[in-house]
Amino acid sequence: MATVLLFFLYTKNLVFEQYQKNIFESVSYAQKMFFLGIAILYFEKFKKNDLVSLDYIAKTSFAIYFLHYPVARAIQPVYFKLVEGLKINVILFLTSLLFSLVVFGITIVIIEITKRIFGKASGFLIGY
Repeated sequence: MATVLLFFLYTKNLVFEQYQKNIFESVSYAQKMFFLGIAILYFEKFKKNDLVSLDYIAKTSFAIYFLHYPVARAIQPVYFKLVEGLKINVILFLTSLLFSLVVFGITIVIIEITKRIFGKASGFLIGY
């Protein structure tokens, strides 16, 4: 409800007068809020289940956040060579999804290797 009100005030120039309007950005924001609401309702049914994979991601979330950027920057040149010249949006979406999964996988491997080598001291290095 608040998103709809903010969108209305924004388009009627009642708030954010000094900013240039971008209707695509506004609609995109509203769309993201809508999908977030659907995702919350969808994941509500998993609330009582103990999902080991989500628990692991929750425990390593700081280390993932801390390490994913350098990993992504390291493999970004390979990704850009792969998608260079691609014009089909579906293929770009799939390669972007693959890139995200590869970055996530490499980050998890680095976290586990660091944890095995340094034990409890790995918390000082990567936060896990």
